[in-house]
Amino acid sequence: MSQNQDSAAAAWLLADLDAQITAAQAAGDRPREATAQLQKALYWLTEQDWQQSEQAFGRAAELAEQDGRWDLVAQARYAQAIALERHSDQSDAARTIYEQAAQHFAATGNPEQAAQIRAQLAAPSAPAFAPSDPERWQVWFAEITARLGRDLNALLESAAEAGASQQAQLHANRAKLAWLTSEPEQLTASLQAAVASAAASDDADLVAQIETLRRTLLSQQAAAEAGDPFSALLAQTMQTGDLPIAGDRVLQRALQALQKKEYRQVLTLAESARRNALASRDDIHYLRYLFACIFIAFARDGLGDRPGVIEILLTGKTTLEREGQTVFGRQIVELLDGLAIRWGEAALHAARVAYRRQVQARTQLPE
Repeated sequence: MSQNQDSAAAAWLLADLDAQITAAQAAGDRPREATAQLQKALYWLTEQDWQQSEQAFGRAAELAEQDGRWDLVAQARYAQAIALERHSDQSDAARTIYEQAAQHFAATGNPEQAAQIRAQLAAPSAPAFAPSDPERWQVWFAEITARLGRDLNALLESAAEAGASQQAQLHANRAKLAWLTSEPEQLTASLQAAVASAAASDDADLVAQIETLRRTLLSQQAAAEAGDPFSALLAQTMQTGDLPIAGDRVLQRALQALQKKEYRQVLTLAESARRNALASRDDIHYLRYLFACIFIAFARDGLGDRPGVIEILLTGKTTLEREGQTVFGRQIVELLDGLAIRWGEAALHAARVAYRRQVQARTQLPE
């Protein structure tokens, strides 16, 4: 997958994982929540967002402990310690979690891994096992993703007699992992299996959910041919099913209006969603804010307001980075950079000049 496709799909994947986590918590389904938390943690690891990944690995470990899945606890605690070590100066806390991981590895039949961690902890050059060495990082990341893949495959085998809905969700989770780890053949196979299981479930909402996931992760041909991140994400959004976005019904209505090219209605709804997201402090308010800014940009582009597109994307970038969401800030930068392809260099230059003039006009004091 290209970087553009990855950038376009990432926010949708995170929103879907957050929705899974919320649903699993409501149902008291700890294994399902743990799987979603692990996938979320792996995504943040690929972006080297250590704080977000540390939190997600920690939550996954807590859930696995409650279910007595001690081999999974070992991997999650190990990953949590690495992430904690990288994003903070809490070396003592990281050491404690490393030692917990070593104990669990030893107790679950992996004494070699336990010994390796303890040797690193005893070394004068501690911190222990931060994956700054690229080769060591690749080995570790491959191990933890392979472990999660085996867990998902085992769940699929044990669910062979389960309902089609459960099988569809498991295949969908396997597809998300394949997307994160760049396994195109596994991605295609898992998505095909998820679509087939969803169709057999007679659950219209699930069918729509899986179809949206398929379109998003495969980044359909229209998006692939677009050539720039802004156009790719717009094409992908126009093909997305009629589903809630990050749990926000106002954004869902904005999506419906966008697909009908009712751009002024999109502006009204997305501005409302953006204000609501800014006022909210729940765990995914930043995702709703990101989508609202992007929808505003799409609407302004559709209305020919190119300076307005630049303005909302820059505002979104600044706000997200101020809240520590640097990954999403970088994605907005990619959208901005792609405008040169979508509009052409000359048109982009003219839009930037007009935007700067508007800013200057707003900041000038009256005579």
